[in-house]
Amino acid sequence: MRSIPYRMVPLFLRNGVTFRSNTMKHIKTGYNLYEVYSYSTLIAIFDWSTRTLFLNEHRYSVTTARHQRLILEGLEEEATGGIVVGSGPGAITRSWGADAAALAV
Repeated sequence: MRSIPYRMVPLFLRNGVTFRSNTMKHIKTGYNLYEVYSYSTLIAIFDWSTRTLFLNEHRYSVTTARHQRLILEGLEEEATGGIVVGSGPGAITRSWGADAAALAV
């Protein structure tokens, strides 16, 4: 996985390229599904099939707040399916699970 500076994060997110930085990583976890971590905390899931961004808006630290801004900068225009916010990793995984279940019906 490629290590990148923060200024490149929005570009890599926008293009669906996995990366890591000092405190952030973007990994592909399934077909068209990517997760973004700040340190070891899940702060976003982006589903390219529905173009929906699930964002953990809980404020953990100044660094994580910066990561959340970088995610929005990179994916806000791509999220034509909407942006779903929740507070905490469990909230966004539950939201994503409910969204995926609704699509499967």
